[in-house]
Order: sequence, then C-alpha cells, then structure tokens
Amino acid sequence: MQAILIYLLKATICSGILFLYYYIVLRNKRFHYYNRFYLLMSVALSLLLPLLNIELWEFQSNNRQVIQLMNVAVVNTVEINADGGAFTFSWSLFIMLLYALITLLMLLFFIFSIHKLYRFKHIYPVEKLDDILFINTDLQQAPFSFFNNLFWKNTIDITDLTGRQIFKHELTHIEQKHSWDKLFLRLTTLVFWMNPFYWLIQKELGLIHEFIADEKAIENKSAEAFALVLLQSQYGKHIFSPAQSFNYSPIKRRLLMLTTSAKTSYSYVRRIMILPLLAGTIMLFAFKLKESRQQQSLVHTNTPFTLLVDAGHGGSEAGAVGINGIMEKDINLSVAKKVQALAPEYGITVKMTRTEDITMDQKMRMDVIEQAHPNAFVSIHVNTTEEPQTSKNEVSVYITRDESNANYRQSRLLGSSLLQVAKDDFPVSSTIMQRKEQGIYVIDKNPYPAIVVECGYINNADNVKQLTDAKKVEQLARAILQGVVAYANAAPETTSVVITDTSGKTPLYFVDGKEVSAVELEKIDKSKIESINVLKGSGAIKQYGERGKNGVVIINLKNGDEKNKNSTSDSVDIDLRSKTVTFPPENITIQADKILMKTDSKKQPIFFVDGKEMSKEALQKLKPNSIYSMSVLKDEYAVKKYGERGKNGLIEIITKDKHETSTSGTTFITATAAISSVTSDTTIKPESKAFQYDVSLTDPKFPGGAEAWKNYLIRNLNANLPKEQKAPPGIYTVVVSFTVDTKGNLSDVKAENDPGYGTGAEAVRVIKSGPKWIPAVLNGRATEAKTKQAITFRVEES
Repeated sequence: MQAILIYLLKATICSGILFLYYYIVLRNKRFHYYNRFYLLMSVALSLLLPLLNIELWEFQSNNRQVIQLMNVAVVNTVEINADGGAFTFSWSLFIMLLYALITLLMLLFFIFSIHKLYRFKHIYPVEKLDDILFINTDLQQAPFSFFNNLFWKNTIDITDLTGRQIFKHELTHIEQKHSWDKLFLRLTTLVFWMNPFYWLIQKELGLIHEFIADEKAIENKSAEAFALVLLQSQYGKHIFSPAQSFNYSPIKRRLLMLTTSAKTSYSYVRRIMILPLLAGTIMLFAFKLKESRQQQSLVHTNTPFTLLVDAGHGGSEAGAVGINGIMEKDINLSVAKKVQALAPEYGITVKMTRTEDITMDQKMRMDVIEQAHPNAFVSIHVNTTEEPQTSKNEVSVYITRDESNANYRQSRLLGSSLLQVAKDDFPVSSTIMQRKEQGIYVIDKNPYPAIVVECGYINNADNVKQLTDAKKVEQLARAILQGVVAYANAAPETTSVVITDTSGKTPLYFVDGKEVSAVELEKIDKSKIESINVLKGSGAIKQYGERGKNGVVIINLKNGDEKNKNSTSDSVDIDLRSKTVTFPPENITIQADKILMKTDSKKQPIFFVDGKEMSKEALQKLKPNSIYSMSVLKDEYAVKKYGERGKNGLIEIITKDKHETSTSGTTFITATAAISSVTSDTTIKPESKAFQYDVSLTDPKFPGGAEAWKNYLIRNLNANLPKEQKAPPGIYTVVVSFTVDTKGNLSDVKAENDPGYGTGAEAVRVIKSGPKWIPAVLNGRATEAKTKQAITFRVEES
C-alpha cells in the first residue's frame, strides 16, 4: 500500500513539473507537432521516472519528518509483515478498494463508448475509400473520426469547398493517427484518474490535434473562410470520448491559431530548454536522504540485556565462497565484531562464540551458549544460491522450525523486530524464514530466543560491496542492535525464575534435591515453585563442602519429591520491587498502598529497616513502594545473629534508597514474571523455613512502547546540543530518574549524572515535556513507581 501511494505521488509531481513548463513556455505556440510529442513524452516520463532507482548522491539529516517526506523519491520502499497474522481490514485497504472500484466503473463506461461507436457501422451505410471506412450518418455529433473510421454527417455536401475542407480536416486525424494518442491518454486517466495533470494534458493534446488538422484543412486557402465554417458549425454537444470531432471546443483558441501569423519568438530556445528540465526532473529522483548517524540519540534497553553473537562457520569451515573468492566466515566475523564494538552504546552486553578465525563444531557452540546464559542469541551468516551470481538482494531472518519450542514466539518476535528496523536501510525479506526439512542446529536446540541473520547474498556483487564497506557494515550492525533493543524493551516477561547475583559468583542450584544448571533453572515455571531456600557462607560450606562457597539455591516444587526437599536456610532475600507478600504467624501483608499487621500475635519478630530496628507501628507507616527487598531469618540462624531476641524470627527490609547506594555482595532471587493467574498474597507456613511468593509487577512504560519512545526522542531531543556546545567526539550518557504516579503523571524528574555540555538539562527537559506514561501495575492495580531512563548523545569526528 505504501509503495503504491508513493509511486502515485511521484508520478503526480513529475507530470506537474512537465506540464507547468508546457503551460508557461509552449502553450498557444505554432509548433504543434513538437507540442504533441512533448505532451505524450511528459505522460510517459512521469510514469517511468518514478520506477528508476538511481542514487547519484546522498544527503544526511537528523530530522525524521524531512527524511520520510523527501524519500518519497526513493523507489525501494519495502512493506513487510514479518510476524504474519490473520487478515485485518484497514482504512488503507478500504481506500485501495474504493480506488479500484472507481477505475473499474470508468473503464466500463469507456468500453461502452467504443462499443457504441462500432454499432454505428452496422446501423448506417459504409463505403470504403482507399484505407478509410466512410460511414454516412445523420448523427448530430458528426463529422468525427476514430482510427480509420470517418463518421460523416449526411447534410454536409462533400463536393463544395466547405465540405472538402471538413473532409480534409478529418482525414488528417486519421493519417496522423491521433486516435492512438487519445486512446493512450484515456487509458492513463482511467488508471491515474486522481492525477489532475493527466486530465489537463489530455485536454491540451485534443486541442493540438485540432490545430494540426485545421492547418491541413486550409493549407493555402482562406483561413477566414474556414474560421467562418467553424463558427457556423454546431459544437459543444456530447461526443463519444474516443472519437475525434470536427466540432471540438473551445473554438476561440482554434480561431486564434488560424488567424495569427506572428512568428513565435525564441522558438528554438523554447524547445531546446526541455533538455535541462528533463535532467533536473531526473535529478529530483536521483538522491536519497538518510538519517544522520552522527549525534543521533541512542535508545537503550530498559533492563540489563546480554546478547550472544555467533559469527557463523570459521577456521576450516569457510562457509559459502562468493565473488572474488571472498569467504562467508570472514564477513560473519567482521559483522559480529562490529556488533560487539557498538553494543555498549545501546546498553547491551555482547558475548561472542568466537572472536578469531577458529573452527567450532555444534557442540562447542552449544557449550558456549550454556555458559553465557544470554537473553537472546543471534547467529550471523551470509546467504548464497546455486548459480555463480544472483540478483537476489535482501536481509533475511531464520527461526527454529520447531513451533512447539518454548522460545518459538520470542524468537519470532526478535526476528520481526530486527527486520522492522533493518528495512529502513536495507532490502529485507517479507517473511521470517524456517528451514523445515533439515533445520538449523544452533537455533533448533537453543534454550534461549535465537535467530540466524542472513546479511545478504555472497554471490551478489552489490551485497559483497556493501559487506566489505566499513560504513555499511556499521549500518548493518546498528540495525541488528536497534532490533535487539526493540525486542528487549517490548518482549513480554516470562514465567521463568531469574537469578540475579550482584557478587558475580555462580552458586549451586538444586530443584527437589537434584542439582541443575542455570539454563535448566530458567526453564522452571515459577507458578510451580513452593519454596526457595538460600544457603550462604559457613552454612552452605558446612552442608555442601567447598562447592558451596559461592552459595546454594534450593528450590522445592509443589507436589515434588518430599523426601528430597531441603528446607535448611540461612536467609532468604526476596527482591520485591513493590510486589505484594503476606506471611504468618504475624499476618504481615505488604500491599501496593499499605502494610497491614495483626495486633493479637503473641510471637512478634524483630523488624529492621536499612539496618535500624523499627517497631511494628513504625513499620506500618513505611510506604510499600519504597521497599526494595526483604529477608527472613528464622530459628537457630536468627538466634545466632541476634541472640534470644531473635527466637521469634527476624525480618530485615532494605529500601530502594538504601539499595541504590550499595548492593555489594547481595544475591537476589528476583521474581520478574507476570503470571497469568496471580493471587493477591502468598504465605509462609509457621513450620516452614522457606519463604513462598507469587507476585506480579509490570514497570512503567512510555505510551506506545520502545518504538514510540524512540520516535519521540528523534522528534523532540536536541541531539546536536553537545556539538553546538563544542563537546569533543565521544558518547555522553545521561541517566534520568523520575516517579510515575497511578495516573501516569511524572514527578521528581532529575538527572542522576551530568556529562556536561547541556546534556543533563536537555535530557530532563525532554522527559518533563513528554506525555503521561503508562503507570506500573502491581497485581492488576496501578501503583506509583520510580524508574530510570538512559539517554545517550553521540558526537563523532567531523
């Protein structure tokens, strides 16, 4: 739809320019044959020029609206629906159907007119005069001609001077083949009926036909006598559109052409000036305006994100070999390294399967995947075909062929996000691919969202040129990273368990007494967890020896193997992030807006907030959305730490303000999942030493998601500010914190850091002046939440 509208717009612009020149310079001048050729050429060029894909030069701009407007002159517009989906009715489809209906009705009327003309040949007598069919009629519209058919009016005497002039007039139309011109223009206006310039050209061409025929009719005879015939003729009546009528209006211009004898001034110059006009029109469609990569604001992932990038093939496995002997493995590694180098600008941590030209089999790659624990996996490749050279030219994405794969939808979303970004700068495939028969091992067996990116064709000369050009490789790498950012910020949360270890050490993991890897742990459905125990320090070493020095995480599942369940606990740190929990015996409930406690409890634990003991009454005044984490110590562990005072247990709360100043050495078991069926609270049983939880929280979001946030920054952020302030080349990242209330209003907007050159104030301004945000949702209810957003300014070497 978009490509069609752009083509129609370009054809209208082109025809408008060419017709304007005719109207100002050539109209009503006596070189009719040249004008006929010019008008026909104008229509043909306006239809063909928009189809040319010529890029003689390229401009850059930071203004996205200007880019979108000016690039209507670029033909390679690609529409994709990479995520598939059912048929949906849209306004664009309605407009296209209405357009097609109007065209069809006009075409039927045109066909009916032609049919009516040929019916006259069966009604009236026909006489053949050489190559002409002379049809003698009593039609009021006659005389007129259509191809070699001359429809004559029987009241006109063909033997007198007037009759002979009229006959010569119509004979000229037939000899000059004017009907072909009219047919071409009529079909053009049928298809492009919304273009006003084609209708004007059709009208002017009809008059030029009459000028040519009038000149032939009088030749050396009296022009005044023929002018008198025109005045006495009937005109202005309905005529059959394909035919050429003697009584063609407007009569005034025909009389002017017959009676004027003045020589046109600058006749040669008027005609030759079409050449620079034509060149200028071509130039109009021979540039491309692209978004400047300099000083462009970069959008980060909202949360830490690890991407594992695989440079396909390597070592003894060269992959495909392309033009001039270039090897796929080298291109793959070049693109992968560029992605790794640029990733920090987007808030992405990139790990690599290989950074050198080494051989790696599938098992080695899977080992790297298991060790990396990435959020997503991207394998870089270059496509090829069986023939030595191909015209195929597109970036494509492959996902697992196994649609039952747990990460199938996430992989598809990742691929779709990448294609949507890449289509702005590269031709892309219209669908996401799957290799159904043999599959692709590294994505079929991958425990994470995974895609293969084919960066073009190694046996396409243009693709090879791009993939060996440093600027194009950077452009492609940025497209991949921007696609990953769009995926990371839009991807729905899963129901897996996420372990966040800020100490950088990897603990042991046990599920129902069986040791599991971190990869296996993340596959567990959180809704099936009954309890989580964390052993740390001497407690972990005492039970598991030296292997437990980094801590032990013990998970018991609901309906699991009771005899293997382990409930020994040193402490449990639960990262709340304003989530709701409830635990007896004290029936302390932390909800989105308040903390509730029963007052009749005989066994009251000790409460500590940020290391300071707090009474039950003071705890109830604590704002729930200020809580970052809560730890529960029980039994001998609480007594060991606090003596007899800890016999009823201990509850330690860390607020968000305290957490932001120091999180060193803390291991959090973080519930980041949004559960489809969420209970309003969870419980710790009196006899249990584990803390059970079932919570749901979604963070505040910019309305429209990551893509809308990116577009907002492009439109409103002064990305040139650092350069205007004479900032040296570099990257200037500002972290802005702010609070989003339950109605989406922003408050407490401030820059956590200021790199200088006005960047801090500009980042705060652009967030303050923006729309309301979508508030955080806690267990189905909007809640006030504090969030952070990073905005990066980039200044490159001039």
